[in-house]
Amino acid sequence: MLVKLDRFQLTCYIKGSVCSAHGKQEIWYRVIDEFIHKFRDDELDFLWWICYRDFWEYYFYNGKCDWATKAYLQALAALNRNNRFIV
Repeated sequence: MLVKLDRFQLTCYIKGSVCSAHGKQEIWYRVIDEFIHKFRDDELDFLWWICYRDFWEYYFYNGKCDWATKAYLQALAALNRNNRFIV
């Protein structure tokens, strides 16, 4: 099944997954593996800002790191266009 999501629908999908205990880590691996190569640079910048602004508190609360923090930080690094190499 092929589903097309715009960037706002994708952020709602990510937020729903981040709020659940089971999808908290898996969603970031899906973002890196499946979604990231389908976006233009301006869409990636938007997604990076939304993910940084809205989801930081889910992973760093009371100064403690959550168990899925590594996957979240990897996704933030991958979404940042300054971290990508041109080959």
